[in-house]
Amino acid sequence: MTSAPFQAFGEAVRARREELGMTQLHLSERLYMTRQNLAEIESGRRLPRLDTARRLATLLGWTLDALTAHLARESHPHWVMDAEPTEASPVIWTLIGEKLCVAKAGRVAPPLMVDGLWDPVTALVRDVPGACDPASTLFLAGCDPFVSWLWQRTPHPDITLYVFSMGSLAALQALAEGAVHLAGSHLFDQKSRRYNRFDNRFSFKTRRFPYLMWDSGALGAIQSPDQWVVKEPGSEARALFERQRGMSDSGPLVELDSHWAIARYVARHPHTAGVGIGAVALAMNLPFLPWTREPFEWITREEWTRDPRIRAFEQWLRSHSLTDLMQKVPGIIPLMS
Repeated sequence: MTSAPFQAFGEAVRARREELGMTQLHLSERLYMTRQNLAEIESGRRLPRLDTARRLATLLGWTLDALTAHLARESHPHWVMDAEPTEASPVIWTLIGEKLCVAKAGRVAPPLMVDGLWDPVTALVRDVPGACDPASTLFLAGCDPFVSWLWQRTPHPDITLYVFSMGSLAALQALAEGAVHLAGSHLFDQKSRRYNRFDNRFSFKTRRFPYLMWDSGALGAIQSPDQWVVKEPGSEARALFERQRGMSDSGPLVELDSHWAIARYVARHPHTAGVGIGAVALAMNLPFLPWTREPFEWITREEWTRDPRIRAFEQWLRSHSLTDLMQKVPGIIPLMS
C-alpha cells in the first residue's frame, strides 16, 4: 500500500501535540473539527484548510511558516499529463487515491493558479503561499468551453477545480489512466446510435453525471468555405465533421485545440468554416448551421463516487444557482436538476 502523501507533516503535528500534552480530542475541539478529521491529518491522509492551518499553528505554538516547513512532499509525486520536468517548474496538485498527483501549472483553467514549485534536484514539491489543499481539489478533463466560466460564478465552497482542455476520447483516456477524477464526454457511438455508451470501453464501472445539451454544427462561411477548421482526431467535433462530410474533399484542414479557438479563427478569416458549438457561435456573432444536438456528461469511476469531492461536484451540478445561470446562456440546456 502506498504511504500517505503527507506522512511527514502529520507526524510533526502529532509529535508537537504530544509534546504539549494535548489529546487528539482536546486539539480537535479547539480546532472546531472532528477528532476523525484531525486523525486523518496526523496520519498524513489530508492537509488542513488554510483557516484551520492558521489556528493549528497558533495552538501548537508555531508560526504559519514553521507549520508549512513540515510540508515536505513525497520524494516522487506522480506526474500526470506531463513527463517529469528536468528544470524547476510551477505545478498544480491533487490527490487521486493515495497519490499526490501534480501537473505543470498554466495548462489548465484557471490559468494563473499555482500550488507548488517542483525542484528537480531534490525531487520535491514545495508549497507556495495560497496553495490549495490537494485533498480538496479535482482534476477535470474535457472540451466543454463553459465549465470554468460557470464555476467562477457559482463555485462550490469545499472544492477547487482544475480543468484540462482536451477532446472526449483523450479525456476518457486520462480517466482510464487515473490522471483525472472526471472526464467530460459527448462521444457518439455509431453502433448504438447513442451518446456516451462505455459498457465495453473500460475495465472498471463508470458513473455518468448529466450536465448540459448543446447544438453542434458548422459555423462561419457555411455555404462554400475555402477552408475548414476542426478539432483534433478523437474529439467528437472531429468525428461529427467526418460523419457529416463523408469522404468529400474538404481541402486542407486547420486543427485547433478548443471550441473558442476555432470560433476566434473563423471570426478572423471570413472565408473559413469551423465545426463547433452553437452557443459559442452565438457568443462570437457567427453564422451557425446545426447538424446535431448533443448531451455532454461528466464521467467518473464508480469506485470514486464516495469521494467527498465527487459528491460536492455532483451537488454543484444539481444546484439551483448553476441551473439558473445556464438558463441565461443562449444555446445551452441544463440536464441536471
